[in-house]
Amino acid sequence: MKKSTVLAFIGVVIAFLIVGALGNKKDIYEKQTTFNTPKEAIVNFIGHANVTETVKVDNGYYDKVSRKFLESISRRYRLYIGEDRWSSINSQIPLFFNYELKEISMNDSDFIIEKYEHSLEGIPNYIKPEDIKLFRLDGYGAFISLYKNITPKDDGTFENVFEAKEEPMTLYLVVVNEGEGYVVDYYYVN
Repeated sequence: MKKSTVLAFIGVVIAFLIVGALGNKKDIYEKQTTFNTPKEAIVNFIGHANVTETVKVDNGYYDKVSRKFLESISRRYRLYIGEDRWSSINSQIPLFFNYELKEISMNDSDFIIEKYEHSLEGIPNYIKPEDIKLFRLDGYGAFISLYKNITPKDDGTFENVFEAKEEPMTLYLVVVNEGEGYVVDYYYVN
């Protein structure tokens, strides 16, 4: 064979390898569940934020964020936490024993909007969702990390079997519709 034919063949093989390597890349968790209302997304978010799943790997077991929790957060947020930042979320979201949820207007919550807008600045080319809803969750809870497949009640709360001191807490949530249903895109604990 001629030298030019061999080089062309090698070039085609390299091109196929590059396309194959880049074509099947799955960079973040892909959603499986659609939440039709903001309340469904919020209940799932608060109910599974402090729950971990145990995963078996070749050399043992490790805990990772619950897949049910990943269903309730936005694509932007899933990109942010990736595989290694999820543990910082667990310590920030309180475990609620009871709560009252209400939607609030954009005018009543300037400081939340400012914090939310600031969180968007770090992501270049991010298209801000148009359907944005703000919620305030007032309730009693505690900062407790749960482990090993503990299941919340239907409303996202837990029984206080931990005998933790129940303290009044407020959680502000920004819920957006990304086209795959409602998800939590930002939260702030007060």
